[in-house]
Amino acid sequence: MIGFARTVTVTAQLADESTVRFRGLLEDHIYAMDLEVDVHLADGVITAIGGNLKRFTTPWCRDAEPILQQAVGMSLRADGWISRVNRDLGRHGCEHLATLLVECGRCLDTVRLARAVAAGVREDPPRPAADVAACWVEAHPEAWQLTPAQGP
Repeated sequence: MIGFARTVTVTAQLADESTVRFRGLLEDHIYAMDLEVDVHLADGVITAIGGNLKRFTTPWCRDAEPILQQAVGMSLRADGWISRVNRDLGRHGCEHLATLLVECGRCLDTVRLARAVAAGVREDPPRPAADVAACWVEAHPEAWQLTPAQGP
């Protein structure tokens, strides 16, 4: 039997009060790479990015780092950002690093929500975290309503 397994992991930590640092890892029996990207929490703008290819198959992947730098200044809140990443970074650089960036970007609102819940519970300890989360989601419909341009 032929088998295939791929692991994609995204972690996030606050680099400072206004920046989240994502680290994406992709590994299978053919590819191994990681991506680190700093994103401004308020507007989703990428402020720094870097990739590391450990295993890859195509010669143009090793030239992906300069192309990846085109993401600096891009907003993960803008309409069509996923398409732009796939088109501009994936087709011209490394498709797998582009995939990691998309997965990191998809976690931005989860980080924003977690941060808001932590602050809400800290400010009002008796208030249930679920109530804080529900209020945040209601106040931030952009976080959960994908338009066709943002798509999956």
